[in-house]
This record gives sequence, C-alpha cells and structure tokens, in this order.
Amino acid sequence: MDFQRLIHFKTEDGKIWYGDPGDNAKGFAGTAVPILTGDPFTGLSSSEETKTVKEVRNFYLNTGIPIYIFGTRCLRVEQHATEAGVTKSPAISPYPVVFMKPPDALAGPFDDISIHSTARGQLDYEGEMAVVIGQDGKNVSEANALDYILGYTAGNAVSARNFQLTDISGGQFCYAKSFDTFSPIGLCIVYPSLIPDPQKLTYSTKVNGEVRQRAGRMI
Repeated sequence: MDFQRLIHFKTEDGKIWYGDPGDNAKGFAGTAVPILTGDPFTGLSSSEETKTVKEVRNFYLNTGIPIYIFGTRCLRVEQHATEAGVTKSPAISPYPVVFMKPPDALAGPFDDISIHSTARGQLDYEGEMAVVIGQDGKNVSEANALDYILGYTAGNAVSARNFQLTDISGGQFCYAKSFDTFSPIGLCIVYPSLIPDPQKLTYSTKVNGEVRQRAGRMI
C-alpha cells in the first residue's frame, strides 16, 4: 500500500508500531496516528486503529543491510568540498566515491550520537537527503530506477575527518563514517509521490539553530 509519511514509533506501553501521520508532518509525540500492520519491505496494511506516539524510533534497528552512500550527496559537491577544505579529487569528481556504512551506524532522529574518543578531534556533520530502497534490484535501468525507491528521509552523515584525510585513510571513507550511531535518519519516510522531483527541494542543515549548510541541487 501507499503511505504519505511513514514513522516507526513507540507507545506508552513500550510496543513498537508503524504508522502514517499523513499531513501531520510535525509534532508526532503525543499525537494519535493510524497504525499500519506488516513492514515496509514485505507489505503494509492500513488499519482503523490509532495509537498515541510516545517516541519516534529508528526504522531499522535489527536490519543486517549495510548503508550505501555516494561520496558527494545532497549538497552541491563544490560547496561541500569547500566546507571540508578539500579542492582536489576524489571530493570533486564526475564519478563520486561510493562507500558503505554498517547497520550499526544507523540511529533514530532523537538518539544520542556515541562519539568515540579517537573521533572527537575533527568531528563534522553532513546534512543529506537519504533515499530508502524498498526492494531488491540488480542491473536496474535508469528509466526504472525510481520504481525501487520506498521513500525519502533526512539524514546526517557524521564524519570523523581526522580519519578521512587522504594521507591517513589512503582515500577510503568507510572508517571515518562508520562508527556506531554516525547515521541518524528520520523523522519519517516520505512517499515518492509527495516528492516527484527531489532536485526542486532546498536542503538545509542547522547546528544549535544556526544554518550551516543550504543547497538545492544534487549531483
């Protein structure tokens, strides 16, 4: 079934549910949400029952699926490379770096980020649009690629830059970005029909209320 905005939430009794708050895109906590049975990857079914949200949760705490990421994502590649102090390849490249992060890097939108002592020296944020793939695929054509998308959400690719510098990392990004909880996502997954053209969105990242990143074109 289609949904508008999918959330994974906990109720007061400690149970976990999927729900669709519809147009109520803000203020989930304390609101009654129609629940959905099943899961996003094997199928969801609507229900007339509602549950009151206590806490919005991470979507995939028990998944074994790694997170695949392009080296330059929602922010303009030139802009983010400048922010990171990088002006040479591979940051600015017609074929961006592709790397993956382990499932343990995932976190919910309000979870604390666990920062290892060795990662604190040059800790950095990267506001992104995350694309959630809803089904298996291989050798998918560009024309059919969007059919495999479950939806879109917001993400923060936290990075330990001291482990990403080329002279230390050898050009690989995985270690610097793969610490536990370094990929918080959410609040919700927005169905693709509500975002027919992601290129027309404007993305911004705030740190303590201050806008640090803003862009409207992906590569």
